[in-house]
Amino acid sequence: MTFSPSLFRRTLATVAAILALASAVPVHGFETTLRVMLHPDLAARGTLPPGVQAQLEATAETTFTLRGTTRTGALDLVVGKALDAQDVGAITR
Repeated sequence: MTFSPSLFRRTLATVAAILALASAVPVHGFETTLRVMLHPDLAARGTLPPGVQAQLEATAETTFTLRGTTRTGALDLVVGKALDAQDVGAITR
């Protein structure tokens, strides 16, 4: 599956906006979670294809573990490291 650069960039910008606007939610002590909804052209609802996950992780320079999904298909991801404003800025570039 091939993703257009503009679509991928928009998806990353959406993820970065969520990171910037939503405070990190501590769950079970020290886990930081992130809830995202991927663009339907990137992945079916409730799925995180390995290629998309690898691109997100490479851009964010951290790992994401799929913890679960919502009834609407959003993904609950566990973030491998804390992200600050500088990290979020790097993701949007």
